[in-house]
Amino acid sequence: MIIIIEFIEFKEEYFNEPYENHRLEFKKSKSGLSKDIWETYSSFANTDGGLIVLGVEELKMGTHKYKIVGVDNPEKNIRDFWNCVHDNLKVSVNLLNNDDVLKMKVGNHYIIQIRVPKAPYERRPVYISNNRTKTYVRTDDGDRIANDTQFKYLIVDSQNDIDSELLSNYGIEDLNEETIKEYRLLLHKNTNDQRYLEYTDQDFLRSIGVMKKDRQTEGAPYKLTVGGLLFFGKYNSITDRFKKFQLDYFKKRSSLDTDWIDRVSSGDMNYPEMNLFSFYSIVLKKLELSIPDKYRQDGDMTRGSYKSDILLALKEALVNTLMHAYFDSDRVIKITDFDDYIDFYNPGEMKVSKEEFIHGSYSVTRNSIISTLFRRVGIAEKGGSGGPRIFDAATKNHLRYPDINSSFDSTEIRIWKIDMLESLRGLDEVEKAVVSHVMDKGSFKIKDIVENTDYTDYKVRATVAKLVEKEILLERGNGKSRSYFISHSEETGIMAFKRLLKQIEDDFVNKGK
Repeated sequence: MIIIIEFIEFKEEYFNEPYENHRLEFKKSKSGLSKDIWETYSSFANTDGGLIVLGVEELKMGTHKYKIVGVDNPEKNIRDFWNCVHDNLKVSVNLLNNDDVLKMKVGNHYIIQIRVPKAPYERRPVYISNNRTKTYVRTDDGDRIANDTQFKYLIVDSQNDIDSELLSNYGIEDLNEETIKEYRLLLHKNTNDQRYLEYTDQDFLRSIGVMKKDRQTEGAPYKLTVGGLLFFGKYNSITDRFKKFQLDYFKKRSSLDTDWIDRVSSGDMNYPEMNLFSFYSIVLKKLELSIPDKYRQDGDMTRGSYKSDILLALKEALVNTLMHAYFDSDRVIKITDFDDYIDFYNPGEMKVSKEEFIHGSYSVTRNSIISTLFRRVGIAEKGGSGGPRIFDAATKNHLRYPDINSSFDSTEIRIWKIDMLESLRGLDEVEKAVVSHVMDKGSFKIKDIVENTDYTDYKVRATVAKLVEKEILLERGNGKSRSYFISHSEETGIMAFKRLLKQIEDDFVNKGK
């Protein structure tokens, strides 16, 4: 709807912005539906969703200059569209409801907007012409037929628990005995169950679900699961199944450095048999050493440990990276540790929204075997708790909020070791006071700053205006209702709203006392 509002505000036939991008596509469709509309429908559905606007023509390819030409017969266009979207020979699945297709008048023209949501994982890939080879994905420069790797990703990722696959011609000899021993001891320590020490390796692996019966085969033999191979496997055995399997940890001073200070890499001479569990154990120790041991002052005047808070967040991010990775990708799992922040990258899109991740609504498991193995020994908590732990650590220690970048086929989480003010170097005293206030409260109005500081109304307004101009603050509303937020990222906005809800809840409880 936003795009249409912007059209109306221009009140001009020609405009330069907004222009086509990853989630916006214009189609001329003056006398009928453009033939390539279904390619865009498929690409939006398979990627991040988007908006198709009919009745807008690009004046010259690549100029980002457009003309509203309108749709001659919008009712017929809409009727034709609904007939096609319900036709399996035209498109594999209809994702829309009535509210997703709207006719709107702009000046003397009618245009049509079609909101295409991102398809649920279980309904992908979305393809056209009853032909799976005509599966499209959206790139920055338009709609592209999915290549073999992308198509396989859409197919495999439409299922959950993909690491439950049973492997033929693999057995206990493909697993690292030392890793199994370490895990067995840790499990015994956490459960105090003596049986875990008494089992043979074969029985132990069956008891924790790493080896399962193949009930589709006569005699129902036990077979190794994909998750078990990744978690406990020898390096060569893992790469026999996953050709591009690679786990990397780099320690660098900054992103500008080409040389690394420390590295952990699967398959190299120092780690010849590295698997998921050994990588986790080694890298967690590296991450712990990289955190400065400073302290924060809690609101109740008790002394809390910054280091333990951040280590918990890093642990959750590391586990999340390994549990939710798409291992058939040709891209590596990579942890990059800088002085200011740590990046956690894994192939495979995050299967929940940012809001769901931050609030901890629920978890969608890509690799159930791996997830269960981490949870059995207390390394991972119940599903959905990782996101809140990561963001709570930042909130308690006034750190810059973590960044989340989840694209079509990858996820990156950045956890900062520095506070918000330190990450916004160059602020003067008044600017720092304003930013500190919004960090504590989530949002503010001008009078809030004036009442809580010694600065004049004029000084505060001038400072806030500068922070808005620098895009450090974001303003909402008008007049007396105007309020301000940190505009650093979408994640910050979600956290500000979450804290606002908590404040309202606390006020309600206190009034009832």
